[in-house]
Amino acid sequence: MSNSKSLLYKFLTICGVVGLLFLAVDSSALARTVDYNLGDLVNESLSSESITEFGALWFDSGWDFVGISPDPFPIVYTHNIGGNPDDYFVYLECLDFSELGSYDCTNHPFNINAHWYGLSSSSVSVWVPGSGIPDYIRVRIFSKPTIYNTGWHALNARPDPVSVSFPLGRKFNLDNLVVHLDCRDDSELGTYDCTNQNFYIDAHWYNMGLSDIKVYVEKGSRPDAIRVRFLSEAPAYNSDWQVIGIRPDDIVIPFSHNLGGDVNQYIVKLDCRDDTELGSYDCTNQLFNRGVHWYNLTNSDLNLFVSGGSIPDEVRLRIWRQDLSVPEKTFLPLVINIASCEP
Repeated sequence: MSNSKSLLYKFLTICGVVGLLFLAVDSSALARTVDYNLGDLVNESLSSESITEFGALWFDSGWDFVGISPDPFPIVYTHNIGGNPDDYFVYLECLDFSELGSYDCTNHPFNINAHWYGLSSSSVSVWVPGSGIPDYIRVRIFSKPTIYNTGWHALNARPDPVSVSFPLGRKFNLDNLVVHLDCRDDSELGTYDCTNQNFYIDAHWYNMGLSDIKVYVEKGSRPDAIRVRFLSEAPAYNSDWQVIGIRPDDIVIPFSHNLGGDVNQYIVKLDCRDDTELGSYDCTNQLFNRGVHWYNLTNSDLNLFVSGGSIPDEVRLRIWRQDLSVPEKTFLPLVINIASCEP
């Protein structure tokens, strides 16, 4: 991003005294570019604190090449944000050289999930499948004030799936609302995205209405707790609810958003709606096997993969993006030792 400035700091050790030097540098000099021809998808800066439509960006891993492995494996990202990780919002993206392009990682119809877990004040982990897909992953962590937060709701071990209802207490602007569901478990998963390490979804939200929202939780002992949070921010693009009708087979629906600019600044959210008990629900809905997923994201369009059948009746695509008018701040610590201070 030309002409944007970053804040570079260096630790200086001079005569046993540690000082802190701040230098403003051009962030383009700090940009990380992957040695593959991915065009605009790899032309972004590393960790930053830019203000965005989706909140303050505290961490950006950049596109990370994950290679090919015969088995699933974890990647640990050290972000060192500090503070309370309960205030974080994690956004995970995947990228592949195939027709998938940039796509929704929670992508069950393609059976090539990646998901985040083990969120703490210093790191977050990503569990990557061993299929060779995706080629790249990217983690971003945002901070944005919530307008609704259920707090952590404890769960007991369950012989059967359960439904948990959370009262809303007041009406919300559903056009701007973003629903964020987190899971927590007393295992290596810790705080996670409700997708377990077998790539099955443990919990998801549905039946979002004016008075309450419900969460479907799979049977078993995982997770130990769930939490629902709402964000509210007008998106840069809103497709509104689009009727998709009954489908004898899986279909692909192209969406043109024509936002332009840097596709790496996008945050994509997809919602589904049905006239059954599902109501408005989380499209990455493996438990009901009625999923819709986005893929092949560009700065002008993307595709939706919709499972065959009659559910959902409608889909809605919304896109937020980082505000490029706000300078990014990249923090790179460098220790410099001055050997002698004698005249």
